[in-house]
Amino acid sequence: LMNMSKGTVAKFKSRGSGYKAKTQPVTLKFGPINQRLKLTLRVLQCEAQRQPEAFGSSTYGFNDIFCRYKPFVRRWQADRVKAIQLGRGPADLEPPYAVCVDVSKAFDNVDVETLLGICSELLTAEKYTILKFTEIMTVMGNVKVNH
Repeated sequence: LMNMSKGTVAKFKSRGSGYKAKTQPVTLKFGPINQRLKLTLRVLQCEAQRQPEAFGSSTYGFNDIFCRYKPFVRRWQADRVKAIQLGRGPADLEPPYAVCVDVSKAFDNVDVETLLGICSELLTAEKYTILKFTEIMTVMGNVKVNH
């Protein structure tokens, strides 16, 4: 078993060919899958900005979630205040709920042909240029580095 979200090294004993062959160790190195998919994620994020209607309510991390959640909660709070002003109780409005789901194994059962068909429709450019940079900023007195 290997955790592919981190770099992994697997070592095996291998017998050479022939009679009385010596056992030689074989080492396989696997880079982290998240690292290999990072550029693919950047391309999908680019397309999500170009054609947001095609990506629905997709989010790419906690910042995206917060940016969508905050306006939702503010609208809910405003509706709650209006309900109270109209003489209805605050219990008339259901509180907002959040559902968190771990989808880390979800792609184990995805039909690759179907996925490729969907992705090919989403990619609008023939070629993508990805630039790498480092951003250094201070956040509440601490230094934060984004790559």
